[in-house]
Amino acid sequence: MRHIIFIFSAFLLLGCIEVRHVGLGVPGEVEQWKKNNEYSFPIFNKCSERANEVLTSKELSILKNYNKYPYSQREYILQKKSPYVANCMYEKGYRFKPELGWCYYSNNRNTYICRHKNKYSR
Repeated sequence: MRHIIFIFSAFLLLGCIEVRHVGLGVPGEVEQWKKNNEYSFPIFNKCSERANEVLTSKELSILKNYNKYPYSQREYILQKKSPYVANCMYEKGYRFKPELGWCYYSNNRNTYICRHKNKYSR
């Protein structure tokens, strides 16, 4: 009986999390990086700018004109850039502490940070 209640509660909790994001949307990655329970857009943007240094001029052009290129090309570039952003945030003292279920949303499921979240949460 306890197992049934636990499973039911888990499904209910996960359902509530998704329902609360219906009107607002799922929070972005920057809000999952926390230091003293706060996140910082300026720090994340600096790390993102710094990570652009590993990209070629063609890749930067694709990111700037993202409407002209297919999603698969942009996704590849973002996956290439993500480890550098994550390492920068980690070096600045931020830890990746995603909300419950954040990495299971369809857009986040296969991202670099969700695949390596344990490395950056300590």
